[in-house]
Amino acid sequence: MMTEDEWATIGTPGQLPDAFFQAASPRKLRLFIVACCRRLWPHLLPAMRGVVEVGERYADGAANDDEAQAARLAAFPDDYGPREVVIWQPGMWPQYDPRLVELIIERNGGRPDAIGRLLEIATQRTIEYPNLPIEQIAPDAELIYESLNNAVDWVAAASGPEGSREELWELAAGISPDTAAAAALIDTTGSGAEACDSYEARVDTELAAQVPLLRDLFGRPADLISLDRDWLTPVVVGLARGIYDNWAFDRLPILADALQDAGCVDERVLAHCRGPGPHTRGCWVVDWVLSMG
Repeated sequence: MMTEDEWATIGTPGQLPDAFFQAASPRKLRLFIVACCRRLWPHLLPAMRGVVEVGERYADGAANDDEAQAARLAAFPDDYGPREVVIWQPGMWPQYDPRLVELIIERNGGRPDAIGRLLEIATQRTIEYPNLPIEQIAPDAELIYESLNNAVDWVAAASGPEGSREELWELAAGISPDTAAAAALIDTTGSGAEACDSYEARVDTELAAQVPLLRDLFGRPADLISLDRDWLTPVVVGLARGIYDNWAFDRLPILADALQDAGCVDERVLAHCRGPGPHTRGCWVVDWVLSMG
């Protein structure tokens, strides 16, 4: 078991000892994988979000193997079935910049299912970085698309019956750097040494941002010791259930008030609920209240 000091000084998930992930439950490992991918949520395409949502429900036993496979097929159509090469013609995908459409098709005509997705990402990039030349937008969009696919694929891989504890531990260790790389690609432009430095700094920032997710999911080593189940009144349990089911973690301070009214004086619990977060499905306090830990 990690000491309090070791837990407090962890800077990235990669600094955790192997024994930490090996001892974690399959549910918690799956929820950490999902939580890392959710940090990319604004940039995920709808089908990618579907994989994440199903993966989250799969972790709780609320989605089955068929649902997980259907979500994966929708997100990664290029991985299945024959491909037809798309040849650019004027007027294709009229809702997008025609110069961008031509360039994306020229570069990706052999991946017909990817074209619309690449155009969506590329168009968003032109909005975020209006001064970037279109010749840079297309390759940027391809790199971002592949990096998002890689991140979501970790969630898809974790949503299946073959996920042993050891395999899930490896997936949890793998998604951390991949989601950090995706976040860095999204936020980096240009080339050369300055862009490289910016990319590496963004990777480090994202890796550090994943540590609070681990703390939210697992708590400190001593956090679950001596918690009093007399605090779990119907009001407390009902609030926790609503928070969990509705992704309403902004209500955690209300849960803290209800726990306090029920007699809770444990500052670890109250401070966690009233703190800035981040919070995610699997939050150790909510899990404890709902007996899901």
